[in-house]
Amino acid sequence: MTQKYKSDSNLLEAEQLKLAEPSFKNGYNFFFKDGSDVIRAYGSGKSGKEIIYINGKIKSETRNLRDLLSRHVVMHNDHEYEISFIAVGVMRGEIECSVLKDGSLIGRETKAFYKSSIWGTVFLGFFFGVGITVGYLTVANFN
Repeated sequence: MTQKYKSDSNLLEAEQLKLAEPSFKNGYNFFFKDGSDVIRAYGSGKSGKEIIYINGKIKSETRNLRDLLSRHVVMHNDHEYEISFIAVGVMRGEIECSVLKDGSLIGRETKAFYKSSIWGTVFLGFFFGVGITVGYLTVANFN
């Protein structure tokens, strides 16, 4: 399934599973169930586009390129839903999404582009060390 923000009211469970893993192409997709309602919170890592769907219908849409926290407040069936995106791990591309219904938490999930591994830690540590070394040598040459 390509990500075209279509208002498909019934995403098949297989499509939900395919979209469940975050990727640069598909972004972040969070699915929450509230009774018979399905809440889908979508966030793009590259464009900053955020879309909230309830039962396949777009309820909120915005673009967020600079904030580490964003909130969407939508009304549905006389209930107020607050859906929040929080960047909790910028280095790993880790996003937490939570859903409140009338002020009570109904779901929270965290997803990351990069899974932690020893090689990822070594890779980041290597570039951090190179950055420190280059910075030190640059400052030392100007003194």
